Amino acid sequence: MSSLSRTEFASKLSATGRMRELATLLRKHSSLVDIELARALRDECYDVWRSEPIRSQNADRAMRLMLESLKGREAKAIADWLHGIAELTSGRLETSLNALLSAAKLYRSVGDKLRSAESTVAALIPLAMLGRYTEALGHGKRALKVLEAAGSELTAGKVELNLSNIAARLGRYDEAERLALKARGRFNSLGDPRLAAMAENGLGITFTDLGRFEDAAAAFVRALELARKAESDVTLAEAEASLANLCRLRGDFDEALAYFESSRERFERLGMPHQYLTAEYEIAAIYAELNLSDEAEKMFAKVCPGLSKYKMVHEEAAARVMYADVLKRLGRTRQAKGQYERAITLFAAEGNRLAADWVAAKLALMELGRGDVKRAKELLASIQAGTKHFANLDHHLLARRLSAEIELALGRPKRAMNILAEIAETANRGSRPQYRAYAQNALGEAALADGRTEKAVDYLADAVGSIEAMRTKLPGEAFRIAFFADTTRPFANLVSAHIALGELERAFQWHERMRSRALVEMAGSARPHERTGRGETPKESRTTRLREELNAAYHKLDREPGNEQSRLETKVRRLEAEIAKLERRQQAVEGNTARSLGTASLNLAALQSRLGRDRVLVEYFEMEGRFGAFVLDQAELRVVQTDVQRKDVENWLSQFESQLRTFRHGTAVAGPLASVLKKRTDQLLATLGERLVGPLVVNGSAKSLIVIPTGPLFSVPFSALRFGDEYLVERHAISLAPSASMWLGLAGRKAQKNLNAAVIGHSDEAIPFAEDEAREVAAILNSKKALTGPAATTEAFKLAAESAGLLHIACHGLFRADNPMYSSLQLADGRVTAADVSKMRLNAELVTLSACETGRSEIAGGDEMLGLARGFLAAGARGLVMSLWNVSDRHTIGLMREFYMAMQRSANAEASLQSTQVKMVAQGLHPYFWAPFCYIGS
Repeated sequence: MSSLSRTEFASKLSATGRMRELATLLRKHSSLVDIELARALRDECYDVWRSEPIRSQNADRAMRLMLESLKGREAKAIADWLHGIAELTSGRLETSLNALLSAAKLYRSVGDKLRSAESTVAALIPLAMLGRYTEALGHGKRALKVLEAAGSELTAGKVELNLSNIAARLGRYDEAERLALKARGRFNSLGDPRLAAMAENGLGITFTDLGRFEDAAAAFVRALELARKAESDVTLAEAEASLANLCRLRGDFDEALAYFESSRERFERLGMPHQYLTAEYEIAAIYAELNLSDEAEKMFAKVCPGLSKYKMVHEEAAARVMYADVLKRLGRTRQAKGQYERAITLFAAEGNRLAADWVAAKLALMELGRGDVKRAKELLASIQAGTKHFANLDHHLLARRLSAEIELALGRPKRAMNILAEIAETANRGSRPQYRAYAQNALGEAALADGRTEKAVDYLADAVGSIEAMRTKLPGEAFRIAFFADTTRPFANLVSAHIALGELERAFQWHERMRSRALVEMAGSARPHERTGRGETPKESRTTRLREELNAAYHKLDREPGNEQSRLETKVRRLEAEIAKLERRQQAVEGNTARSLGTASLNLAALQSRLGRDRVLVEYFEMEGRFGAFVLDQAELRVVQTDVQRKDVENWLSQFESQLRTFRHGTAVAGPLASVLKKRTDQLLATLGERLVGPLVVNGSAKSLIVIPTGPLFSVPFSALRFGDEYLVERHAISLAPSASMWLGLAGRKAQKNLNAAVIGHSDEAIPFAEDEAREVAAILNSKKALTGPAATTEAFKLAAESAGLLHIACHGLFRADNPMYSSLQLADGRVTAADVSKMRLNAELVTLSACETGRSEIAGGDEMLGLARGFLAAGARGLVMSLWNVSDRHTIGLMREFYMAMQRSANAEASLQSTQVKMVAQGLHPYFWAPFCYIGS
């Protein structure tokens, strides 16, 4: 005789996962195995399946074993119901549906209409997820009549809630709201917090679609409170995802990312693969909106087939729409069209005409962007014929945008501006800053084209205000860079407008606000370990382990024979991607930690004062396909336009690279050939110098020229450009900076008087003289921290670097165009990447990277430099000496010797590099040997 009650035994069974253990328990307590235990197991499953779905799966296994001794249709009905719920939590929707409908039929056969109706209610969930709305509505309405007649308030409320969710998906929002309110009333009167939370979540989703964001937020907050009270993790995860989507639409990206991550982690812990896929889709969607297109594309490529596998029609269709948006942005329009059309087919299959029309509007916008106005008009006409008005605010704004774009394409700007003004107003009322920014920028561009420049400034400033408000809420550097790269157009338009009005100071300030924003903010922010004051989170611990594994892989990759290279490179790329993914997730949870520039403008007077009489600052910009420059000195600000186009610079760089190849690997070039090659290179340097620098008419008495490049100009060796019969470095000491704001910030730092020097050198077969260089530099600097050979480890580098006032590193460098923040310095036991360096805290006045291509950067939108230069500047270095191309280490020793001897005399890195390069020019050396080295900073 068992001492357990059947309720206690049912709870014990649901907590046991293995079939063998379940069988043992059932044999041990065989006296309890009867129809009453089956009912207790059903009640147990009902209580826990949304908070602990794994227990519902255990209950299903136990019931299958019990069927060996239990007979009768009720036992089979309970078994089918349990199996249906277990399969639902596992994402096997077809199996779940069949089992639940079978349970309903069996209950009906034994005359239990109430249990039959309750089983039918459960079947509404997989029916809706499968997109079989007509069946769901029919089953639901029939069940509701039975339940209301029986006075089953609880289950009647469940039916209403499920019917409300279906109505919302079909765009029948009035019906959805009415049913959800009715269900909520029933659940509140019954005191059931779990179901009340589900009703609040459903209401919130409906309010979100309608653009009633305040009502939606209030509903979601209530849903979260009730779900926590009920300890229902599934409902809590669903409500978090819903609230995250609301935050995304409002442009509150920090909160959106945090809630999405929390939701995803809950579903992952709960072991619900189909719900986890939905969470992945939602995070991919926000990545897409933030312009993290590559990451989003990879996620959608996995998520869409997964949702298809689980036959989640609505979710798959929505995911394919977002996937198409990303593919369009990546320029893969043919694939994007295929995804849009697939989504239309899926929405049509579930009878969702409104959603299909929404996708058609997106497809029409893409066709319009490709120049097919006729096809876009046809799609718009078909939408308007079937859908008089989108109740969903987001869908309505998209359709109006399509109308405005078509009017502009047809040369009817007045009609377009009326629609754009309507979009801006509607977006403002509905708290949709993305659409407001789009509309105000489009209005500004139309006003510029019409010659109404002052009015254009008003529109464009409003657009920028919306963008700034969204940007300040972004957590983490990666999110800020990606988002801003796709939103600089209004800033550029403002620069053009103010130049046209002759308001040069305002034009310059707007230009500064679109340059290297994230880097400037990072350079002024605390490092992760400084701001937390806590131990590592599980995510951070996992990231640390992956970094250790990655460094070991780097070490092997740098030493293994060729036949192992491919395998190791694949492993390295996988680890890098996994680390980046974890870091993004950590940033999303932590929120915003970088110092935001907000709307503060650059203090031009302070900048001019810092420049003094001896410096001129040249900040390049690109406008209407050509490069121009702001030229600033102590007395005035000028704007100069050149005739140089982007394609000119790209072609020039290609030709210049071709000429440099002659000298690769230290090839000796002497005699008449050397003279011919130098003359040819000088001619090439003059062709760009005369056009890019000549028009600036910089005062020849200026000792220093501060160059702020843009786009491909970051790869130009400005010191070597020829103007007249001289190299530019013969006229001025040249320094580079990411932005004037960055330069001013660096210049304002208090200079260190006693520079504690640290020197690191590591040679390999490709650069055998690197350690010789390090020892010679250490001798010149009287450095006691000279780490060479096996002592030049990554850990030794980090310890030495963080206490050094002057840091010199001679080693092999690797620039990674595919992943620039993994550009690296190769040391004795592995690599130090740009990403690693950016997390350090340096106080160095000068960092010299005597390694290959350390000065190369990938330039993201907003002129964000990505590479080793970014890493060291973000870490706190005041000035950098770096190289733009590979130079033989044998030739570099002499340059570095002369540079540091000059530093001993003047302690000015910029001037010391100039004097060193001028001496090499006087020796008749080809620019290949001296021009790669540039000074970045102040």
